[in-house]
Formats: sequence, structure tokens, C-alpha cells
Amino acid sequence: MKRSVLQDVAGDVVVSRSWAAWLTAIVIGLAGLVYGRFAVIEPGRDWDQSDLAINYAAAKVLSAGGSIYEAAALRAAHTQFIGEPGVLFQALFLTYNNPPTTALLMWPLAQLPFSAARWGLVLINNAAYLLAIALLLKHLSASRPALAVCGLLGLLVFYFPIRQSFGLGQINGVIALLLATAVLAAGRSRDSWAGALIALAAAIKISPALLLGYFVVQRRWRVWPGALATLIGLGVATLIAVGPATVWQFVAEVLPEVGRGSAAYPNQSLLGALYRFWVPPSAMQTAGAMGDYPLPRAVWLAGSIGLAAITL
Repeated sequence: MKRSVLQDVAGDVVVSRSWAAWLTAIVIGLAGLVYGRFAVIEPGRDWDQSDLAINYAAAKVLSAGGSIYEAAALRAAHTQFIGEPGVLFQALFLTYNNPPTTALLMWPLAQLPFSAARWGLVLINNAAYLLAIALLLKHLSASRPALAVCGLLGLLVFYFPIRQSFGLGQINGVIALLLATAVLAAGRSRDSWAGALIALAAAIKISPALLLGYFVVQRRWRVWPGALATLIGLGVATLIAVGPATVWQFVAEVLPEVGRGSAAYPNQSLLGALYRFWVPPSAMQTAGAMGDYPLPRAVWLAGSIGLAAITL
């Protein structure tokens, strides 16, 4: 039986789609291998995860009733449970400078040996980060090819900062998941839930609190009940767990110094880049807080406000 022209065209389309599906699967598989190498294997096996070590030591100090902002106590805990701390705990950005809630959240991992905690955090970070990408792609409701391209970009383009973050033992995968869920909640007009999730992320690291500014500009005031309720709840729990003296030490001593930023090369923020135009070369090699440099801070603040005005 002779085939018609339409049948031939239909067959070619099926074959083309089959080849496209196979090619997509191969590319995604290769991307997964690259991602696994740099985001899972290398951080868990080859990096010292110094940020995790700092938070782990802080959780141990907290369990023993000590001060999590006292360098000597942190150094002793690191020596006892991990090993010699080397250069850690000798400067502001090489010691514990997070809110007390971070040490509280790290407490379950601190019950494990440090080697197990390293792999545990790597797996948690990766699962949270990939879930965050999946949630955002679902929220976009894009076509399958667009979703595939965005997924590949998420896996490949950002693999270097992912490798750095997970290798240092930071908790940014969890923060990304909290913020992605907040975006979904905001997209469904559940601003109170979005505020609660942003506040929870800010309890781990301060910077996510800046996202509340978006809701202020948009006059979406319903974000505040959730944010304030979460902050109050976490604040009360933190006061009970660590005591008011530790909370006050963070607010009065640690937070102002952290806000000054650093000129060290690993600080790739706009403020860090501006510092490097002004400060002497020796300041770029230190992990301490910056001194009085009002001009770069003023330029950074003006640029941040201008960017917010344009984008919001």
C-alpha cells in the first residue's frame, strides 16, 4: 500500500519529536552530572565547609550554655568536636555573626558527628534548592521547552556560586526554598503567608528582610501580620532559648559591624566592589569589618535606592 504525502509528513514529525525528546534527555542528563559533581560530590567530599563548622561550633556552645559570640568558646568547641580551627574565629567574617536563631536551627545537625553533618547539610541544601527551582517554574506556567531551558540554566549557569555556597556549608538552599515559597504565596495573594516565610528566612540571614520592601512599595500591607507574628514568635522562642543578653549582644554589637560589610575579594556584593575602589590593598585581604568609609557606603545606598525605584 502506498503512503500518502500527509502520512510521510506526520511520520517525519513523530521522528523529529522523538529525536528532540532524546536530545533533551541527554542534555538534561549531562547537566545533572555536572551539577552533581560541583554541587553534591565536591562540597561534601573536598571542601572544609568552614561556615558550617562555625555554625556547628555555635550550636555546641549553645547546648553547653555558653556565649555564641565569644570567640574563645567557639574555638574550644571547634577543637573538641571538629579539630583545630586554623584561621577561624579570628575576625568578624570568620566567626559566628548570624542571628541566634541560626544556631538554634543548627542544633539538630550538631547532634551528629561533623562528617555526617557535612553530608547531611549538602543533601538538605540540594533538595531545597532544586525544589525551589521546581516551584518557581511551576509558578511561571511556561511551556515545556521553556521549563527545560530554565531548569538547565538553574543547574548550569549558577553552578559556581552554588558550589561555593554549598562548599562553605552555608544554608542558602533552605533560604532559596523559603523565598520561592514566599513568591508562590504572593502570586496567589496570600501575602500574610509570604510575610511569614520571608521573616523565617530573615531569621537565618538578615538580607531576605529586604524583600518586604517590595510589598511596601506595592502597598500590599497584608504581608505585615504574617511577618510580625513570625518575628515575634521567633523572638520569644529565641529569648527563652538563649537569653536576653545574647540577643542584645547580637543587636548592639554584632549586627552594626556586619552591616559595614567587607572589602575582601570573596565579598562579591556591590558594596564590597565599591570598597575595593577606596580601601588600601591590605584591607582586601582581611575578613574584618570595614572602618569609616562613608563615601562608598553613600554610593551603595544611592545605587540600591535607585535600583529599587526602577525595578519596583
